[in-house]
Amino acid sequence: MTAGQDHWSAFELPRLLDIDPAWLDQTFRARSRELHPDRCFVDGPEAVDRAMLASSRLNDAYRALRDPFRRAETLLHEEGLTTSGKYSPPPDMLLQVLDWNELLDEDPADPLTRVAIEELSAELDGREQADREALDAIAQTWDDEVKRAVQSGGRSAMEPERTRLLDALRSLLARRGYLENLRRRAANVLGTR
Repeated sequence: MTAGQDHWSAFELPRLLDIDPAWLDQTFRARSRELHPDRCFVDGPEAVDRAMLASSRLNDAYRALRDPFRRAETLLHEEGLTTSGKYSPPPDMLLQVLDWNELLDEDPADPLTRVAIEELSAELDGREQADREALDAIAQTWDDEVKRAVQSGGRSAMEPERTRLLDALRSLLARRGYLENLRRRAANVLGTR
């Protein structure tokens, strides 16, 4: 991967969201062997430096693409969008989130509070699964649009859906980020992380 290329180009892929993890691992290992600086040691220090840079970029690309949610965040970044890292409570869950925050402020030594926090933790885990399913649905539609655009010769073919899908993705990641913060807080209160 050279400067200016995105993480997908390190694996010769268009910007797909659904990438087979086994394929990604296998391709990463093969390319890592090809790009390893030790393979070009006899070609001199400049060749070693180029190999180290290429290997570093491949590692960055692999880290960005191996987790579906991180891949989605990377796509937003590559598309010039961001989730900003500051998460607000999802508007449709505002009252519920306020209740959860109050619960997490209570004394976990109280048996009833502890049970309620454990139930909250289980509910948040269930929402994690729902978020994965929502991401899968967005990914399927996004990938279909990318493939159509590639076949028709350009990104403009996906413009009508592109904005809607990126907005849905940004909204999902912002919601998930906020709920993940709650999940971490519940785990810390329970002493499970």
